[in-house]
Amino acid sequence: MEEFLKRTFGLLSLLIALLIFTPLAVIPADKAVEYPQTFNLFPMDTLSPDVLFLGSSTLAFGLDEDVLSDRGIDFFSFGLHGGSGPSYIFHETSDVRAKSNMTVLSPSPPWLLEPYLQPEVPALLSHSKMGALHVLQAYGLETFILTKAWALSHHLRPWRPYYQESETLSSFKFTSDCVGKRGVVMNHLKSTESVQGDIDNPYAAAERVFDPNFWENDSYSATHTALDLDYWKSQANHFSYILPIPIRRSQNATVYVENVHKLSAALQKPLLLDPESCVFPDSLFFDEWHLNKAGGQIYSEMIASAPLLDL
Repeated sequence: MEEFLKRTFGLLSLLIALLIFTPLAVIPADKAVEYPQTFNLFPMDTLSPDVLFLGSSTLAFGLDEDVLSDRGIDFFSFGLHGGSGPSYIFHETSDVRAKSNMTVLSPSPPWLLEPYLQPEVPALLSHSKMGALHVLQAYGLETFILTKAWALSHHLRPWRPYYQESETLSSFKFTSDCVGKRGVVMNHLKSTESVQGDIDNPYAAAERVFDPNFWENDSYSATHTALDLDYWKSQANHFSYILPIPIRRSQNATVYVENVHKLSAALQKPLLLDPESCVFPDSLFFDEWHLNKAGGQIYSEMIASAPLLDL
């Protein structure tokens, strides 16, 4: 028994040491990555926009670079896949936030209810340029170990790399090559389709479909529909303004509108746009979550005309 315990302890120690000393994986500069990992390629330490948008992928499609730039707005959008959670975005943009004049949070419905949910973070961090010490300090030991495990998996499976050859030019695939220098999907790649037409397009295929009964399903029952105000109060110093996401009129948009108003009041953070004005007709969306090109232009015009953005 004693010998067995010694061997078990030795194997566990070896595994822990292997994980600790496994280097984070590096993405080659000439490779593309899938959308959730896009922002690992941005030189975050060199960015200093006037306006920094933080949120989910609704920003990547909803913000029109041409509209905002033509109105003289110097911005960068860190609109990442919703599964990353807000804490990851706050951590990864700390340097940019310090240099920006205005930080705008655009919270998706899941973030309002379960902001701690971060299933994709270890995989994202396994290729982070911030370094292993940053991961440990910012995210804690559990996430650090999981991140190292993802990195080890990468090194042990060279035939299944995290990055890939870009397919943007030959056969469209939603990768980092589709995202412009300001963090949003480039206009010439945005869908002109709507949910009233054919939504079988590359974007819709790459995204999770939104459940119209989101607020009533088992995961968000009556005990889980309240805002997590304790979390948001602890994070309130990371942003100054709140931007409601565009939401389809056919969804139960009322609950989202009410929750954004409650968040704004509880944190005493001004709204960049009225939540009611961000409830759009289905024809302006190409899937359940994201605006099509026409919707993005309208949404961006509304943002560009917001008095709070008069820098």
